[in-house]
Amino acid sequence: ISQQFQVGANANETIGVSIASTLTDDLGRYFIDAVNDVARRGTGSAVQPQAALASVNTIAAQTLTINGAQGAATVSVAAGATSFEIAAAITATEADTGVTATARTEATLDTLSADGRVSLTLGSGGNTQTISADVTQSDLRNLVSVINDQSGVTGVTATISNNTITLIQQEGRDIEISSYNHSAGGTLALTPQDGNAESLTNTNANSRISGLIEFSSQDSYTVASDIADSAGSIIDGTAGTNEIAQFEEVTLIDISSVAGANDAIKIVDAALGKIDAQRGDLGALQNRFESTISNLMNVAENLTAARSRIRDADIAQETSIMTQKSILQQAGVSILAQANTTPQLALSLLQG
Repeated sequence: ISQQFQVGANANETIGVSIASTLTDDLGRYFIDAVNDVARRGTGSAVQPQAALASVNTIAAQTLTINGAQGAATVSVAAGATSFEIAAAITATEADTGVTATARTEATLDTLSADGRVSLTLGSGGNTQTISADVTQSDLRNLVSVINDQSGVTGVTATISNNTITLIQQEGRDIEISSYNHSAGGTLALTPQDGNAESLTNTNANSRISGLIEFSSQDSYTVASDIADSAGSIIDGTAGTNEIAQFEEVTLIDISSVAGANDAIKIVDAALGKIDAQRGDLGALQNRFESTISNLMNVAENLTAARSRIRDADIAQETSIMTQKSILQQAGVSILAQANTTPQLALSLLQG
C-alpha cells in the first residue's frame, strides 16, 4: 500500500506512506544454502578419506559479494576457513547488507560392511578423542553412545535413525575423523551434507568434513563468489554468478521433523523481524504526522491573530478621532449661525 498525503499549502509538500503486505504468503525469510555439490570442494563436503588427516578443508580463498536490501558488502574467505569462521564474517556485515549466516556441520555414518570393533579419533576445532565400540552391521547404537559420552571434549554429538548415525557439530566447525580401524577390516560409509559418499577403511582412515553455511534475511538478496565451484567456491556456479535467495513463507512451515522445526523458528524470526521493522516505520510516520499537525495548528493560530489585528479597530484612537470630528462639526455650525444673523443686525440698525 502506497499513498501520498498533502501536508502543506504549496505543491509537492507531501508525506509518503508505504506499508508492505503482512499476509502470511508474504511473510517469511530468504535463504541460500551454501553447499557445493559439484566438485566436493565447498562447504558441506568431506576431504576424500586418505592415509593422513588433511590439515584444512578444501575451501579455497575467495571473495564473496553480498547484495542485500540495505546495501552491498564483500567478505574475504581464507583458504581452508571453517564454515563457523565464514558465517561469523558474513554476519559481521549485517549492518551493511541485512544478511546473516549460520553454520552447522553434519555427516552420516552407515553401511558397515562387517561386524567387529570400530575405533576412530573424532573431534572438532582441534579437540579430539578416541572412540571405540563393538558394533554389528545391523546395530550401530554402541558407537553412538560412546560418541555422545565424549561430546563434551569433541564438540560432536550423534543421533541414530534406521541404523544411520548422524554426526553433528552445532557451530559449523570442521568434523575431524582420523585413525579409523575395524577389527575385521570392514568399511564404513561416510556421507557429508553435499551427498557425496566416501568409505572409511583401515588404509584410508582419515577425513575432514566442512559444514553447511546458510545465508538468511527477511529481504531478498544475492551472493556471488569470485571463483567457480570447481575451484573451491562455497557457491555453486561460475565465478561472479549471483546466487539468488529463495523465499520460505510462513504458510510453508512444517514442524513434523526436527529440521522442519528448526526452519520454522528461522522463518518466524524473519517474519517477526519484518513486522517489527514495519512497526518502527509506522511509529516514525506517526511522529512526522504529529509534528506536521502541530506545525499546521501553529500556522493557523498565527494567521488568525494576524487577521484579527488587521480587522479589529483601535477603540481609543477611533474615539479620539470621532470626538475631534464632532467638535469641528459643532464649531462649523456655530460659525454658520453667526454668519446668518450678522446681515439681519445691520438691517435693523439702518431701519432704526
